[in-house]
Amino acid sequence: MKHLLIATLLLIFITACGSEDDPSAETQQPEVQEPEIQEPETFAPESKNIQTISLIDINGNPVSNTSVSISKFEVVENKALSRSISSRESLTPSPITASTDSSGKVNVDELTPGTYLITLELGGTSTTFTIVINSLNAQEIATIAAPVVITETDSGELVMTDMSNKGVFFSVSGVVYDDQGPVDHAQVSISGGQATNGAIVSTTTNEDGFFVLIINVGLSNIEALQTASVRIVKESYDSIMVTDINAVEVASISGLNIKLTQSNSTEELVYEEGFDQTLTEASCGSWISYSTNGDPAYIADGIVEEGLIDLWHEHQAGLDILNQAFDADLVVLAPDDTSEGYIPEPALGRACWYGEAEPGSITQGNFLGSATDTSEESEESEESEEYYEDELLGGTSTDANEAALESPEIDLTNETSPLSLNFKTWWEIESVNPNENGFDIMSIEYKEGSNDWITLAKLNPLSDPVTSCDVNRAPLPYTNAGFNKAPLWLWQEPISLDQLAGKLVKLRFKFATKDELFNGFRGWLVDELSIQKTPGTFPLYIDRDDQTNNAEYPEQNCDTEEEPADDGSPAEDSAV
Repeated sequence: MKHLLIATLLLIFITACGSEDDPSAETQQPEVQEPEIQEPETFAPESKNIQTISLIDINGNPVSNTSVSISKFEVVENKALSRSISSRESLTPSPITASTDSSGKVNVDELTPGTYLITLELGGTSTTFTIVINSLNAQEIATIAAPVVITETDSGELVMTDMSNKGVFFSVSGVVYDDQGPVDHAQVSISGGQATNGAIVSTTTNEDGFFVLIINVGLSNIEALQTASVRIVKESYDSIMVTDINAVEVASISGLNIKLTQSNSTEELVYEEGFDQTLTEASCGSWISYSTNGDPAYIADGIVEEGLIDLWHEHQAGLDILNQAFDADLVVLAPDDTSEGYIPEPALGRACWYGEAEPGSITQGNFLGSATDTSEESEESEESEEYYEDELLGGTSTDANEAALESPEIDLTNETSPLSLNFKTWWEIESVNPNENGFDIMSIEYKEGSNDWITLAKLNPLSDPVTSCDVNRAPLPYTNAGFNKAPLWLWQEPISLDQLAGKLVKLRFKFATKDELFNGFRGWLVDELSIQKTPGTFPLYIDRDDQTNNAEYPEQNCDTEEEPADDGSPAEDSAV
């Protein structure tokens, strides 16, 4: 009986667990489900209709309290120069009509992708222009630069001036993103290449990856901007160039979305200078500086010739230097400038700045250099004081000033192309004549041994900005972000040094006011300078003094009723 019980229990155990001889034993085991691998979703901006249009004039000020009519259409025959519409088909039967508020905004209720005709009317003046909303538009607010200027009379009445035929005015907006989402602080610029001397305007994306670029340039740029390029730069990402942007055919494009990809490349560093540790007898880092007015002022023992002004110096964080010319109402800030008139912090560590840091006078925080001594009671000083202290004149120096920041000798004898100069820059100068043959010139130069200095590149635009002749441009800034835009710390487009490969050279940054007018702006800062084994793309300097600069499109001249042809000679810097 005992043996029978044991055998029975053994049989039950074998039956329950299966045996090696049982071919069905394996199939009786429960199936193990492999976990399903989810592919990560890549980000793409969500397409949105426009809810609100924000209209600004070519000076960046709101087009406020102005009648607006918006019609959608499909076919537009557009004259590039005037943007006049000669054919309108498929117009919506009921255009949107409204008025902008005090900030230039108007609600439009679900403006779908397409091409639209906008008409503005104010005080008997009207103008018409076109805008495009792309199907990929991802913002509910469209910022549009209207080809008008809004001014206010002494009685408080708003006046609109149509500027359609006076220059090229264009705005483009979109989102910069990667697979994970929007990319903030990406640098976005629009350029006509050599014909515009690189970027005309630049900006950086906000926390939502959104950007708006607004162009205001003379008609001499019109051909170049029919095939403009938008360049996007962000550290640790590959740079992107979007080409063939027509900035002339329409006044605005919304929804230019651009995707960045992480970079796997590493730039080979040849030389670097962060200005963080200033050597003995140097001005910034290992670089010396000296005035370049008249005869060379730098002497072997580091003494600067008496009476000549050198405003290059090391700039540190936390100094809180206010532009006293702004505080005295000699200059104004751009409409989008939130700096309250202070000099910016260095981009990283320390920077080098062309401007006055010493407190106690109107010259602090700008490049006036020296100003009329109004303490002396004389007829001459009284006349100078009256002119100098007038509000909104841009600030007047007693004399022009200029100086250079010079590198130590840089050994490129073992280097081959490509080579490029890279640095971060921030600058604010006059807007009356900031062109490369005008005033407040920012040059990068080089030389070999005892040879003369040769201009490698200039950062100034080729064309002055445009506005109506009843606008006082003297106190308005021109910056590395564009006309009447807040200056930004930006990476300068790389400047080719290929012609210097295999040589022993020096470089220098030179700032020259050229005259005493409109010098109350905050000047030029540079930081994070390097030479890398990468190609340069910024246009190299070409001497245009003896060339005709698009005489077909004369630059604006408010001193005479007629606009004389531009013969390529330097413009005269005069109060507007």
